[in-house]
This record gives sequence, structure tokens and C-alpha cells, in this order.
Amino acid sequence: MNDEPGFFECFVGKTFHLTVDHLRNLKKWREEHDKTCSFIRQPRPATGERFTYCFLPTGIGTAQWAECGCGEKCDLTDDDW
Repeated sequence: MNDEPGFFECFVGKTFHLTVDHLRNLKKWREEHDKTCSFIRQPRPATGERFTYCFLPTGIGTAQWAECGCGEKCDLTDDDW
């Protein structure tokens, strides 16, 4: 963990986007994943969260993925980064 002043401020106001292709790939992955996911049959919190969407800025681009509560991940990072 970096304790330098201003370290976290560089991400304030940062917006991340998923393209139509990302959403299409995510939908396809979710449809296939739902067939075998053990988490889908488990009780969830009242808010119903099941997926976490992660964005990791790096020096060469942004790594992007979705993660199901069961631990399975779908990589959404662009191939050209």
C-alpha cells in the first residue's frame, strides 16, 4: 500500500466503460456460465449481488473482467492493449 499523499487522488473521477463488444461477450459468458454455476443456486444477500466488475488501470491499458460469486472470471480486456 502506498501512503504517499495524492496516491489515490489520481483515480478520483475516473470513469470506466464497457463497449458493445464487451457487453456481448459478457452476455454470452453469463449464459454459458449459468448452466454450471453453483453460486446461482445459493441464497444471496437482499441486494442480490452476484457479479463484481473490475477495472485495473495499468501503464499500458486497463485490465477489465467480471467475476461471479463462485469465483469464475470473464476477461473483458481488449486484445490490442
